[in-house]
Amino acid sequence: MKRTFTLLIVSFIAISLMGQSAIEKKRTEGQRAETFNILKQIIKSNADLANPFYSPNDSKQAMDSLIYEEFHEFDGGWKNDEKEEYTWDANGKEILMMRSGWMVEQVQWFNYQKTEYSYNIDGKLSVVSTQMRDTPEMEWRNEIKTEFTYQGAEGIIVIMKMWNPELSQWVEYWKFEYVFNSNGKLVEIINYYNVEDPANWLNAEKYEYFYDGDGRMVQELWLLWDTDANVWENEYKVDYSYEGNGNLINEFWSQWNITTLEWENESKADFTYDEHGNISEYIESWWEFSLGDWLVEEKVLYTYNNTFTYSDLLLPGNYSGYYYTLSAILFNHMLLTEEVFEAWDESWDEDTRTNYFYSENNSSAVELNDDGAFLAYPNPATDFFTLDLNIGSDVVLVEVFDTRGRKVLSEEIVENQPISVSYLDKGVYVYKFVFNDKAYSGKLLVQ
Repeated sequence: MKRTFTLLIVSFIAISLMGQSAIEKKRTEGQRAETFNILKQIIKSNADLANPFYSPNDSKQAMDSLIYEEFHEFDGGWKNDEKEEYTWDANGKEILMMRSGWMVEQVQWFNYQKTEYSYNIDGKLSVVSTQMRDTPEMEWRNEIKTEFTYQGAEGIIVIMKMWNPELSQWVEYWKFEYVFNSNGKLVEIINYYNVEDPANWLNAEKYEYFYDGDGRMVQELWLLWDTDANVWENEYKVDYSYEGNGNLINEFWSQWNITTLEWENESKADFTYDEHGNISEYIESWWEFSLGDWLVEEKVLYTYNNTFTYSDLLLPGNYSGYYYTLSAILFNHMLLTEEVFEAWDESWDEDTRTNYFYSENNSSAVELNDDGAFLAYPNPATDFFTLDLNIGSDVVLVEVFDTRGRKVLSEEIVENQPISVSYLDKGVYVYKFVFNDKAYSGKLLVQ
């Protein structure tokens, strides 16, 4: 979602890698950043799949581009820096991201990176391929390819490959294992790398996640592999706290001191929301050991168009509002701008600004049979609904999702068996089932 959040991770990386070799530092820095980039894509892809048509409107407002600007105090104010443009398919899935840099002398944008997304038969993200070029005249060259393998509902293996121009082939470089519990919550990520032997994956990092009784993530543990002792060693701990309504309000980072074997303050982030439940302000502070106190370093302000709700939007994975490993969305309406300020001499200096642009997209991800193979009734439903199945299936697993993509019902049924929805809140839902390796879904209104 936020460039600031990404920079926050990189800042932690720089500190945590003190004393490592240049090779290890480069590997771990890239690996940690990619861990969360990949995870955001997984979360967004799964949410779209689970909830393909959650808006009562037939059309969506698709984010088609963003422009990232930097503030030049003595050189005319805001200046273009980077731009991202997004392309969507007929089902409302992101299929292309084009990144451009601003050429000052030519006064125009230069496309230097493109990323293509493809999906498997179930609609899940399967391959992400990135190509680069150095000048507008050059041809695109392969850079990175990421492949996703799904192991049921409780595991995803991601292999990242780098293009070797000398061998003219892809070489496996990183592997990520994402493990989820039976409730779909992320519980562990293990990162591996290899240097020379593709079959010999070496431990690099591990992330562990813990939740409260309401299913909210309350703690992350980051561990690095000690190659000498052959054990996982603490690196960082992140604690989360929430408002009564479930909004994330504080993120507290601690770093493991290998000498005292204790956790020490590192940084914290505080979140403020407007009356519509959108994040309005983010403030980042770092612990100053010499003062024994927190120093505020950065704040981010956000603006929105409240005409459009989150369910009216098509958003790319990196800017979908998901905060890192949390499946929590930080805004409920159309994000327009985010502006970053740096603390300087007891004042706030403008630093960077991101502007988000949208256009109407009439795609629909609901795949209904034209031959009337099934019908949900009654719709709207109050106590139950029934799928009139005429597809010769003895048992079908039916799943129902709310407008945030959260699974609220999962039930195996036989033909014409009523499905209870009496405990669901009023609103729009999506039901889904799979038959003969084909996914079917539709809208359900509960009153």
